[in-house]
Amino acid sequence: MKKVIITGVFAFLGVIALSSCNKEYSCTCSIQGDIVAKGKNATDACTDAEESVLGISVETCIPA
Repeated sequence: MKKVIITGVFAFLGVIALSSCNKEYSCTCSIQGDIVAKGKNATDACTDAEESVLGISVETCIPA
């Protein structure tokens, strides 16, 4: 019984750890308007949301 409880606790903590890695942030973009993006922080999420053509950003997204 003790092993079942310990295994359950580790499984629960694993689910919490994996679910908190990518949070959603709101970004205001110049072309698309308001969007929701995922990343480790708001700036990274908005940078990833920017579309680029040949490495040149075609719109600017800032955290809302």
